[in-house]
Amino acid sequence: MSGLYHTCSLGAVLRGSRGPAWLPHQRARPQRPARRHITVAPVVAGANPRGRAPVINDKYVRDAKKAGYVSRAAYKLQEIQQRFRVVRPGGRVLDLGCFPGSWMQVACEALGPPKRKGLLVGIDLKATPKPPRVDSRARILQGDAFEYGAVQLLAMSPSGFTTVLSDMCPDTSGNVALDVGGSLSVASRALALATGPLPEEWAHNYGGLDPVSAGDGDMGDMFSEGVSFHPDDLALLTGSHIRPEDGVLVSGGNFVAKILEGEGFPEFLGIVKQRFKKVKAIRPKATRSMSREVFVVAMERKGGAPARPPKKGGGDGGSEAPQSA
Repeated sequence: MSGLYHTCSLGAVLRGSRGPAWLPHQRARPQRPARRHITVAPVVAGANPRGRAPVINDKYVRDAKKAGYVSRAAYKLQEIQQRFRVVRPGGRVLDLGCFPGSWMQVACEALGPPKRKGLLVGIDLKATPKPPRVDSRARILQGDAFEYGAVQLLAMSPSGFTTVLSDMCPDTSGNVALDVGGSLSVASRALALATGPLPEEWAHNYGGLDPVSAGDGDMGDMFSEGVSFHPDDLALLTGSHIRPEDGVLVSGGNFVAKILEGEGFPEFLGIVKQRFKKVKAIRPKATRSMSREVFVVAMERKGGAPARPPKKGGGDGGSEAPQSA
């Protein structure tokens, strides 16, 4: 029997180089994967978080903080400005949907030093404190950009605007068709405010038929809530040589609008091309790769009022291009 079994003491087992596999202190612990640190945007009350991707702390976010811009969107307009010079020194700029103010920062820089004069008007539903790098030439209004209408805007800038910017986009739902349609509606109304009513069939679907009406915007004592104006009296009321029904953008002026690419976009682009000499659709480098947004950059408006009123008693009353460098 002694030849059938080999016995050993526990001490002998423990003195082995590795010991038996069942000893728990000899088991290798599995390595945990390294954690990725991702900053997730907070959920805002009333916003739809479905399908929202985490906001990565990317290069443009970091660069914006270092440069003093209030958001990474500054680099989108900065690229557009570098390529197309949509804002001219000493010009008059209307920024629709200006919150949080990064486009106002870039536009104010493009206007040049204060001695070049100029004007910058920003409008947004959200209260927008004047951001750094924006000087006293800026006026920021809180309210619906389309509630002000061409009448009130021309009262602020009787010579009209040389550039109209729109970074507006409605809250997205995750439904592509619905989101694209919403962005087309906003861009159409911005275009109508800049250049006058859009074709009736298009405006029936997307808006942009009546950019003239004065809404509830706060214009001090000049306007009161609910007051309507006869078109023949509008020029006298605003003190402008520009007819509000022709839009607030002067002849030769520039227009930039954000839009989500999808059904209806080519048709919208066609309408823009009828009103401007040069039109481009671009995706700035700062645009997130997963985004559908593109920017319509339209230069040198056809028709429209001259940047300055024609001289009385002479001249042909021809159009004058916006002031350049």
